[in-house]
Amino acid sequence: MTTSNNYYVYEHWRLDRDECFYVGKGHGNRAFSMKNRNKHHQAIVSKLNRIGSAFEVKIVASGLSEEEAFSLELNQIQFWRELGIDLTNITNGGEGVSGFRHSDLTKKIWSEQRKGRAVSEEGKLKRSASMKGKPKTPEHAKKAGAASGLAKRGKKHSKETIEKRKNKLKELNHFQKIALKKPVVCLTSGEEFMSAADAGKYYNIPRDYVSSVCRGKRSNTKGLIFKFKETI
Repeated sequence: MTTSNNYYVYEHWRLDRDECFYVGKGHGNRAFSMKNRNKHHQAIVSKLNRIGSAFEVKIVASGLSEEEAFSLELNQIQFWRELGIDLTNITNGGEGVSGFRHSDLTKKIWSEQRKGRAVSEEGKLKRSASMKGKPKTPEHAKKAGAASGLAKRGKKHSKETIEKRKNKLKELNHFQKIALKKPVVCLTSGEEFMSAADAGKYYNIPRDYVSSVCRGKRSNTKGLIFKFKETI
């Protein structure tokens, strides 16, 4: 693998649901290219075009080495699948990074994403299966035994605890949406916006139309020309 830091990790979000449907890593124009996409990805894009919607490219992190990009890609795929998102990725990502030590940047991104995250039952079962047969320290065994005893006695979380967890998950999703928004510039007026959605609200234009102009699928919308700030 190359050690140059010109790689990035990106996500494709379908605008009809405001939901991520694909995670990838690449460099150059890969995030915006539709070449060599799998049939599931192509089916989503075709449906969006058919219903008059579109998808948005969101950069998770850039300036990465190829190893860091593979590692972060793997984590992002796991992150969304544990939240129950049906991604079009065929593999779990992260090819070729077995034994790789994560960078401080990757660890920081993971830390922000994992705060307050609720793990699915499927995720818990997978983790449980992976731990079978592994030796445990006396301290770990003691804590595990205590937790198991509480569970057997029918301990339930309070409504307050459950509500706190829900709010933390909402905050996490909000953080990701803010962090992954792509800045947009209206070339006609010179105004800058945090995202296509913000530009659409300002000019009372559907976000899909603004995104379509940014991607070159429309020449303008209501006489306004938009571009993603990074591409100018």
